[in-house]
Amino acid sequence: MLNIEAYRTRLNEIVACSKDLIQTDEINEFNKYVLEKLNNLEPSLMVYGTYNAGKSSLINAIFGEDEKAKTSDIPETDKVTGYTYKGFTIYDTPGINAPIEHELVTHAHLNKTEAVLFVISNDGSFEEEYIYQRISDIVKMNKPLILVLNNKSGIDLDSEQAFQESQKLNTNLLKIGDRNGIKNIETKVKFAVVNTKTALKGKLENKKLLIERSKISVLEDMIEQQLKDSDIGVVVNALNIYIDKYINKLISIIDSKLTGKNITDLELKVLQDMITSLEIMKNSNEIKINNLLESKLMSNREVLFDLLNRGYDSNEFLKTLRNELEHDLTASLKNVQLQIKERTQQLTQEQKEIEIKLKRETLLSSSSNNATTIEINDSNESIQIPPIPPIPGIPPVAIVIVNAVITVANLFFKNNAENNKVEKQAEAERTRVLGIQRTVAEVFSKIKSNSIEATEKALNDLFDILIENYKKDSVIFQGQKKYLIDKKDKLHELIINQQKI
Repeated sequence: MLNIEAYRTRLNEIVACSKDLIQTDEINEFNKYVLEKLNNLEPSLMVYGTYNAGKSSLINAIFGEDEKAKTSDIPETDKVTGYTYKGFTIYDTPGINAPIEHELVTHAHLNKTEAVLFVISNDGSFEEEYIYQRISDIVKMNKPLILVLNNKSGIDLDSEQAFQESQKLNTNLLKIGDRNGIKNIETKVKFAVVNTKTALKGKLENKKLLIERSKISVLEDMIEQQLKDSDIGVVVNALNIYIDKYINKLISIIDSKLTGKNITDLELKVLQDMITSLEIMKNSNEIKINNLLESKLMSNREVLFDLLNRGYDSNEFLKTLRNELEHDLTASLKNVQLQIKERTQQLTQEQKEIEIKLKRETLLSSSSNNATTIEINDSNESIQIPPIPPIPGIPPVAIVIVNAVITVANLFFKNNAENNKVEKQAEAERTRVLGIQRTVAEVFSKIKSNSIEATEKALNDLFDILIENYKKDSVIFQGQKKYLIDKKDKLHELIINQQKI
């Protein structure tokens, strides 16, 4: 259950940190949106894409109204307009290649929305690379995405030309996915082809054949299903992204204020950027690993339920699942270690570029003996990355306990069924199934909590000492900048605490 009060407390702290950094109007807008979202956790869908691809026409076709959304061949407004659709809200937004002030509005709303309807057309514009880069950005944000090809040219959807267009789309998705490190991007994007002009005509004239040919009904079913499938977890994910983006903006503003013209100020900026990078890296990897864990567990819940429902022994299944989780988590943490090494190498290069010639002994003269091991001279040595600690899995005793619970539960359900063969047979079966479901939930809750605890400890071991040492070094350069750095530390703390609500 979402802890609304904890979110409100964090919101007040973020607003307090925003003062002296950004305009009051922007602070008020942020505060208002988060409060409104906490009061209404229904998901929303944003219509996105290039202008003139048919975004507004698609909205008109969905609602069956000629002027529901204003259409134009040129971008006219930076306004975001919401429409109520079957209890949800669909937002029409400016195009991605509209004037910059329009795009800024669109990007800001993208941070808020839970799901995206991305519209392109087959009139020659859907091959542009920037389109697929934007699609890639949305996938990276873990937002549900439906890619809609507006069949403006009116080609036969069963023709070879239609097949070739679909192949081009898939090829372009795979290319941008490979380039940006997104595996199986094609499985993360739903796809639909619609003729918005035919769909609107069919609805306005009540011609079922036109509606059927336009394929608008297929898209409407996809939209409705996506909104229904977007549970509170999807809504909270979007809200967290919006809050994190806002906090990171504040951090960036602070970083810009810390930038100076002399060597000391430049070194301070380098260190502060490194701290920010590591903290963001830690936060983002924690989210990725937790998402991986959640996906792994979700895909195995039904398997465990089926085993228990059939009365099979689940011990071997749970052991296999534990081993797979340990393997996946260890692989993820090894990747994190590589990221840290690459970032420290970048730091060394940055230091050389600003020609810092101060010796290590000078830097340490006013610092503790535990300062970071980064080299400030021209040597090739870099920070010492601690080895990945062993990742504790589910304690064997937990599996024994789990199976003991399962065994007792199955005996109870079996006896209960035998004693109520006649008048209470249906009720007994429901009780048995509910009991199995509770057992499965308890088992996976235990697995999840143990795995999250192990992951958090491993990430803390990898990051916390490094971050703390960099912070100690940065104290040397703080001086009058202490107020900003303290505020920045508070913002990082808020990011970390946000993930634990």
